[in-house]
Amino acid sequence: MWEEELKSIDKEARDRNEQIPGDSVRTRKACPIREVRSCDEGGSISAEMTAEDGGHADMRSGDGEQRNPYARDMTAMKDYYRAWDRFDVEAACDAVDVKVTNTEESVAPAEAPLAIDQSLSSERVEAMSAAERHAMCEAEKIKGNESFASGDLDEAELHYTRALRLRSDVSVLWSNRALVRLKLRRPREGLEDAQRAIALDPKNVKAFHRRGKVRAELDYLEEAVKDFQTALK
Repeated sequence: MWEEELKSIDKEARDRNEQIPGDSVRTRKACPIREVRSCDEGGSISAEMTAEDGGHADMRSGDGEQRNPYARDMTAMKDYYRAWDRFDVEAACDAVDVKVTNTEESVAPAEAPLAIDQSLSSERVEAMSAAERHAMCEAEKIKGNESFASGDLDEAELHYTRALRLRSDVSVLWSNRALVRLKLRRPREGLEDAQRAIALDPKNVKAFHRRGKVRAELDYLEEAVKDFQTALK
């Protein structure tokens, strides 16, 4: 009974979230470096490119052929970063689910996350200017999005963690890593990340949805239902 209700509410919340542009976080001024949007500007990871006016972006080469907006060697840098800025982890979730399901019988749960590059020490981060932290955070977020889209969850977690070392005040990063850790079958860590995302931005609808998924995994069913209901408001 609970499982059926959760599945119904989860589906409704997912459908509702897909209609919401961005990651439901407040927009801040974009960093001028490489014309990249700010790390906390939403970074909605969508399964397909959409133009600013809601239509599909026409990513075509000079000869009229359709080209992949996520392919770094085939896409102008401005369009490449714009494509990843609109990439939505939630929208890519179903594809990752299929890949994980097909391999989970032969793959043991991850015991520990990948080691973080020690070159990104707290001392080095503190010595950076705000612009440097901003640009590096955006670069790591994009790498995390790329890794998630390709199904490399360990690598995605690594890059989101590096991004959080640079900007721990970005709700979207905590929310994205929460989903990755849920997929890696470390729901308790995912719950902590979802809590941080919501604390930073109580209006982050997707963070409530992801916390609901984590709580359902942990059998906190009543709390999960409440999170899904909040995501639907």
